[in-house]
Amino acid sequence: MITIGNSFTNHLQSYWNLDFETISYKPSLYIPKENKLIKTLCNIYNTQTQSNLEPIAIGGATYARAFEHFISFGANFPQDKDMCHQTDEFIAIDKLLLSCKIYAKAILALNDM
Repeated sequence: MITIGNSFTNHLQSYWNLDFETISYKPSLYIPKENKLIKTLCNIYNTQTQSNLEPIAIGGATYARAFEHFISFGANFPQDKDMCHQTDEFIAIDKLLLSCKIYAKAILALNDM
């Protein structure tokens, strides 16, 4: 199933007489970096990694968009090759342990929100 945007369908209809029907639609997920949830998670990440990184928005779909006030907060680190959903997906043990620390601190902080 493919969800096609209006500008794309309008463009196609200008060349061919096609009808499109949206079967399902899930809006994009975007939460501003000023949001308390984003700021809290970024602070935890930066503290645990001794970094000063800004949050990033990715173009992929995430199950988080099926819920209100959710975000995708994954275990990919900027300097690592993204193996998410790839053949032979893996994570180094040190990165797995660091991720666990980050998640544990995040759960505690979010429980207090």
